[in-house]
Amino acid sequence: MSEPDVTNLLERALSGDREALGELLEMHRGYLRVIAQRWLQGDVAVRVGASDVVQKTFLSAFAKFEQFDGRSAGEFAAWLRVVHDRNLRDAVRDHVHAEKRAVDVEVPFDRGPAGEAAWSVVTPSQMALENERAVHLARALERLPEEQREVLRLRYFEGWKLGEIADHLDKTRPAVSGLLARGTHTLRTLLSD
Repeated sequence: MSEPDVTNLLERALSGDREALGELLEMHRGYLRVIAQRWLQGDVAVRVGASDVVQKTFLSAFAKFEQFDGRSAGEFAAWLRVVHDRNLRDAVRDHVHAEKRAVDVEVPFDRGPAGEAAWSVVTPSQMALENERAVHLARALERLPEEQREVLRLRYFEGWKLGEIADHLDKTRPAVSGLLARGTHTLRTLLSD
């Protein structure tokens, strides 16, 4: 969907069109799922599904949309990211406090999955630009075939080695290398469009 289409949906949502808000949220599903998969790792991922947290973020966004005071697609993505991060922190906290499973790696509430500060000092325009890029990348990833998307996710988002990916997917290293090369090429093409 083009930037004018997104802006049009946002304007309709701001004027009270709940269906437009639903379409706008749906456009961000892939972006939110990628973020959730980065946060929810190890034992937490077994108990808390990324899709469940994305759905909770959609519900939160519907309930709190009157609090959004931006006007651009980037501002909406930044606001949605804040709502989503809060839901992710709550999901991790709830899992840790439930003590129904041992959690080997806890994500501190003020830290992201790689240990970076969840709330770094950036300007609102920098945050909006970063979120717009992430949304664009997530949309492009959603258009890839499932196996290519999974190989790219494991290699570049999770930092797995080719051998680990091959073992995990029960494929040969050359097959994984081929998927990685095709996925990267296709992704570059999609992002250049």
